[in-house]
Amino acid sequence: MQYKRKHRLSAALMAGAMCCTMIPAASADEIATPETAEAAAAEATNQVEQPAASDGGLSVEEIQSRMYPSLPQTATGYYLDSNGLPVLTGETKISIEGWGDEDYRDYDADSTIRVALDEGLLNTDSATASFPRMDGEDYAIVPISMQVLYPANGGSADITLPDNVELLGYSFTSGDLCAATEEERQRQLHYDFSEGTASVAGIYVKATEDFSVTLTYTDSEKSLTKALHVTLDDSAPFPGILQDRFAQEAQPATCSADAGVAAYASLQVTQCVYTSVGWMNYLGGQPALCADSGKWAWGPGATYANKYPPVANYFSAGSVWVLASFFGKGWTADQATMWAQGFNSGAPSAVSACEVEDATDNNAYLDRLAWQAEQFPDSLAGEIVNGAATYADDTAETVYIGTLYVPSNAAWQRFVILDYTPVTLGGDNEIPELTPEGQPIDKPWSASYERTETLDFSYTINTNKIQLETLEKVDGAGIDIAPILDGIPSDINGGSWTITPAGKQSVTTSGHTQDNSYHLNGGDASATWTVHYSVSKSASQSGSVTANSEQDADAQASAAQSAAQSACESQVNGEIEAALSAVHGYFDSLKFSYDEVTIPHGFDSTPGALGSHQTITVPANSSNDYKMQNDEWSVKVSVDKIDSETKQRIKGDAEFKIFEWDTVRQCYIPFGGYNRYKVERQSDGTYKVINHSDYAGGSDDLFYTQRNEGRFVIVEKRAPNGYYGDWTNSTNPGTAGSVLGKRAYALEITKALDCKTIQLGNADYNADVGTADNGGTLIDTGEGIVSITFGDRNGNKVYNTDPTGIASNEKSYTMRADSVTMQNDHALGSITLSKVDLDAARYLAAGSNGDSTLEGAVYDLYAAEDIYHPDGVSGIVDYSKITDASGTPIWHTTVLTNGAWKSDYLPVLKKDHLVASTAIKDGKLAFSNLYLGRYYLVERTTGIVIPVDSNGQYYLSGKYPLLNKKLEPTGSYAALAGSGTEYTDYVYRNQYSAVAESRALDGSKTYDGYYLSFAKGYLCDEVNHYQSLTYADESTYVVRTEDQTQDEVLKSGFSLQKLVSTTGQPSPAIKLGGAGFKVYRVSLLSKADQFTKNADGSYDTASILDVYRKSSYDQDTLKFDFSDE
Repeated sequence: MQYKRKHRLSAALMAGAMCCTMIPAASADEIATPETAEAAAAEATNQVEQPAASDGGLSVEEIQSRMYPSLPQTATGYYLDSNGLPVLTGETKISIEGWGDEDYRDYDADSTIRVALDEGLLNTDSATASFPRMDGEDYAIVPISMQVLYPANGGSADITLPDNVELLGYSFTSGDLCAATEEERQRQLHYDFSEGTASVAGIYVKATEDFSVTLTYTDSEKSLTKALHVTLDDSAPFPGILQDRFAQEAQPATCSADAGVAAYASLQVTQCVYTSVGWMNYLGGQPALCADSGKWAWGPGATYANKYPPVANYFSAGSVWVLASFFGKGWTADQATMWAQGFNSGAPSAVSACEVEDATDNNAYLDRLAWQAEQFPDSLAGEIVNGAATYADDTAETVYIGTLYVPSNAAWQRFVILDYTPVTLGGDNEIPELTPEGQPIDKPWSASYERTETLDFSYTINTNKIQLETLEKVDGAGIDIAPILDGIPSDINGGSWTITPAGKQSVTTSGHTQDNSYHLNGGDASATWTVHYSVSKSASQSGSVTANSEQDADAQASAAQSAAQSACESQVNGEIEAALSAVHGYFDSLKFSYDEVTIPHGFDSTPGALGSHQTITVPANSSNDYKMQNDEWSVKVSVDKIDSETKQRIKGDAEFKIFEWDTVRQCYIPFGGYNRYKVERQSDGTYKVINHSDYAGGSDDLFYTQRNEGRFVIVEKRAPNGYYGDWTNSTNPGTAGSVLGKRAYALEITKALDCKTIQLGNADYNADVGTADNGGTLIDTGEGIVSITFGDRNGNKVYNTDPTGIASNEKSYTMRADSVTMQNDHALGSITLSKVDLDAARYLAAGSNGDSTLEGAVYDLYAAEDIYHPDGVSGIVDYSKITDASGTPIWHTTVLTNGAWKSDYLPVLKKDHLVASTAIKDGKLAFSNLYLGRYYLVERTTGIVIPVDSNGQYYLSGKYPLLNKKLEPTGSYAALAGSGTEYTDYVYRNQYSAVAESRALDGSKTYDGYYLSFAKGYLCDEVNHYQSLTYADESTYVVRTEDQTQDEVLKSGFSLQKLVSTTGQPSPAIKLGGAGFKVYRVSLLSKADQFTKNADGSYDTASILDVYRKSSYDQDTLKFDFSDE
């Protein structure tokens, strides 16, 4: 057979496609079988290797084209076998593979080549194959084929199976996977070769796991081995070979260890051997002859007339008889004998040999037989063609030769397994009961047969309702299922059928269990239909015979009646089998509409092969699950975490937790177990909810399921570093890193949100996580099970930014919720300084210590380092750039400039830049609304001038002026002394408020500088107070530090000397004694409001004296009148 190969032809020819054009073969005993092959090889004494041409020019090529057209490889020589006919030789090749789903659509039905070996397989080192497990079972049935080309005489082949597979017997059925008997194992796994050019064979094994099988060929000169590796894969196609084999089971065969080959019941072609007389078929391991001229014989895996896959089961149909006259040439029965007779089982028919010989296939057979007889006159072909008949009798005497086997498909040929003792009729041999004497006797006969058969089919459809993505089971789906009966006639081959119920069935899926397997169970419903078919057929024949004797008449009538009875049975059985076959064609599987009519909440109707509207094909007598998917609603959730001031994305990481509702536990549950969702930061700085379920592949989809009801809660577990937590009560935070007491953001997946992205913002605040189980809706936080409340909420937050109440500028801050961003409020700092009198070791109220007072002491706050905004992207804090939506700065500070107080100062927090100034009040001062970082406080001395840059920013240069001996600036500067990043020098060093001149003991002038405080009567605190405002955790909104300073009141002693007024005298004046003095505290004088003060706060002496000087006085009157004081 010639093939146009669009697809690889593997073991399709495993048992060979044999057109019955074989020349007469030897008897069954002479055919090479495992028992006779060795003897046959010994008898082939005339075999020799031939050159390409011999015997007067007859070439190997011509022999191959005439006798062996199916070989894929050119032979290199030949030898003559025991029939005297040539057997080709060449390079031995083998193959082994899995088979059963080959494509033969390009098969040429008109080709004279009836069998073709697969050359591609023969040239392949090894093969692989995949087969599915049987429906509902843990095993697969694996067909395996082998090919051997040009085996040497006396060679053998062995198939080696592993221990984990089971070899099936010749007669296994779908209902009886009987193991091979020991005799069958020998026949199926070991093959001896004698007088053959090729062999194809096949076996079936039962396997529960992957395995490998090897084929080993051995002869006197070589050994060849190839392997097949088989994988069990339920996604692989089911072998068509098995579908047809099981579909054609008409009567179960039985197997037993003692039954040989199961009495040849329900057999299949299992091996074909290419011999000099054509392809020899093996039916169930037994050599068999073709019984139909011109019909095809196909083994497992081959095809007939483009039908695919074509497998036939063979069943015994009675004895075979042929005319004794055909034994007259001295040879045994063969295909030619049977074809010439046109036999039926039990008796010969009236078909003549001439009619058969006119057939195209038979003419080809006769042409080849004549060519063989001409080329090899001493062969069996020459004996058949040229031998003279030694016995011929036209009395229609018949001889039994064997058992007829008919196929389950009438398109395929019949076979005869020979079972007789060969005899030679001729010479003096006479067949008893052939006598010419006697009177003609008429003997009537009649035959009839009637048969009724019924078939019942059932179709059970079990729903498997699952979600499209999560694969979880879906309850509550309403499904209508109805059989599709279009095209099925009410009368099938004379039989009738009914289906129950006649129409659709409506089911609703259910089956969820209230346990941790809730989502894995359910989606179940079931509906069953049954079909009943009944057919009756009958046939009858009658006639009479005329014979020379009663005995002959009885025998002939009996034979005629028997033949007619067989014909009636054959006719009825054929019609019944045809009817049953037709019914199987309609009802071996049935189509059903499978439509979802009620879609559960949370899902949409789904298109596609497994969607909401399907047409399914249901095998008869099956109870299978049929998947239907629903597209669940889904959303994505994104969080953009920004600073509420700068609106910049916060660089530091926040930590969120997402809780999923669990209808089993009736509470929200954290990650772990059923909840596989996490909130994770993305490369662009945003946060997304990521699905860590096995099915999701790390996607960012949240899916509605019947277990979670589409409900989720997201909570910020920990704020980014530097920020305050998202607390329900901002003035009463909980434990840092806990979700207890936090704001929550509840969301529910709805149809309106399906396939959308939820951009979560503070305005979505709609729930609060409690701190205890107070009933109602519960949430398992992982820290405990507590209540969670829901409802509309105001997402804004208002903070008290000055917990001291004494700082300047803003006292509060309001975060205004946004619908698309999640804002965080950074933590603030507050520094408090208290001032006490050094001597009293406490704060002294004004007036309690003379004119001195601690009130009014001015302190400047400087940045001890560059202070960066906690958002991580805005850089060094610049108050002018931190504005509200209208562009108005959010924060301001108050500073004492070089001339006045300024309350709307906008500092830049660079190192040594002035941040703020404030004065002591009631012994304290405070700086609030501070960004976290390191600062230092320093008391400003009176009269100082602070540098200011081109941007209006006051700063400290880090240098101090160098002074001369009179403490006057020289114009030069030196760096302030420091340790690490801190100044150890008073930062206003050498910038004295006042300089006093005095004399040393030697009379030389000395100068003293004083740092006078803005607090009257006190010297400045010359200590630089360094303070670090360090982020604690998300539970602290204002980081507070405190410091204290003890300051000394300005003190001075004085002495008075009363001298005699001397004028012009060079000598010192004379000291006078006995004078009395009174000392007044200027601030307590009744006329103090008339006095003039100097710029440093001291009183002008002249202005005091002017107020108390009398307009006239003498030696008896005081010049200054303090009498009223």
